[in-house]
Amino acid sequence: MDTSGSLCPLPLLLAKREMRQLSSGDELVVTATDPEASVDFGAWVAVAGHMLTEHRDEDHLVFTIVKV
Repeated sequence: MDTSGSLCPLPLLLAKREMRQLSSGDELVVTATDPEASVDFGAWVAVAGHMLTEHRDEDHLVFTIVKV
């Protein structure tokens, strides 16, 4: 899911909506340009229990979220 150009909390809200459709163990990859997305995604997965990896790809943050 590419959320480039969107400001928080939109990337997180879009990811949360998409995650509802996934099964346990499925992955969602989200690309974002808003630097605050890192804080939002980190806080959300800590509460929800999902697994998160994050890396930077050129000018983008790339989050991989595994649904629990």
